[in-house]
Amino acid sequence: VDQIIVLKNGRISEIGAYQELLDKQGEFSEFVTQYSNSENMDPETLADNLEQLQRRRLISGTSHASENSGEIDKETLTATLSSDSSKDKDSPEAQKLIEDEFKEMTSIPWSLYYDYCKSAGWSRVIISLLAYAVYQVFAVSTNYWLSVWSEKEVINGTQVDQGYNIEVYAALGVSQTVMYVLAITLMCLAILNSATVFHSKMLKRVLKAPMSFFDTTPSGRILNRFAKDVDVLDNSLSLILRNFLRIVVNVLGTLFIIVYNLPIFAVVVVPLAILYYLVQKFYIPTSRQVKRLESVTRSPIYSNFSETINGASTFQIGGSAFA
Repeated sequence: VDQIIVLKNGRISEIGAYQELLDKQGEFSEFVTQYSNSENMDPETLADNLEQLQRRRLISGTSHASENSGEIDKETLTATLSSDSSKDKDSPEAQKLIEDEFKEMTSIPWSLYYDYCKSAGWSRVIISLLAYAVYQVFAVSTNYWLSVWSEKEVINGTQVDQGYNIEVYAALGVSQTVMYVLAITLMCLAILNSATVFHSKMLKRVLKAPMSFFDTTPSGRILNRFAKDVDVLDNSLSLILRNFLRIVVNVLGTLFIIVYNLPIFAVVVVPLAILYYLVQKFYIPTSRQVKRLESVTRSPIYSNFSETINGASTFQIGGSAFA
């Protein structure tokens, strides 16, 4: 434990670390001395026994989680215990109960994209991408048909086959709208399904976690995962993916029209693509790390808010109004 609070006659008489209270030779030191004399052991042996008891609780909690989830193997448990025993008892790391939140430094692996598409449903993902592609084809066809319509012969102040031209243009516009609505609907359903799957997995692992996990993990860190991160999966990611696919299909369609009418432009596309790739290699890692820093620094805010709410009753009982 980080601190021990000694109560006497309903009041706090001492507060501090274990060794610090022993050095004070106060109420706690007297209690430990009496207990060690009755058990024929010195205070240092008692401290070692308390540490072994805490380690056995960790093993028991981890084993219980392993029986429920089946995700913690013997190698993981052995590595955890060996790492814990290798630490110096007097080192700051050994005395630190809550570790700093881990922040990934590498790029996002392709396996994560695969898992996301798998949880979203491959059929929804593929049909949505095809619908976006067909939507762009209809958009290009609409612009092309306008150019063809404007070049048709005019006889007696009226274009030839004007009714036919309007019907074709209307059909292309309706088809474009249908494909866009279909693509957006399927994408929203896919994102909703994926967010549900990820939330269920996260909730299941938290519920089956050992008690030591909640002792070493602040509540704000857990709330941050279930609040802001889940909100990104539910809302922000949907808008980002829609804009991404819309821009990609528009760029590809525009490049196709330009290269089709001006083939020499294909020579310019290659160096532009290389330049864009180099800029992307610099921008994406920076933006990704900024997002990770934002997510990590948000956890203490949730922790502070949660602790403040939990301590409100204590302030009120003590006679201090809390608002």
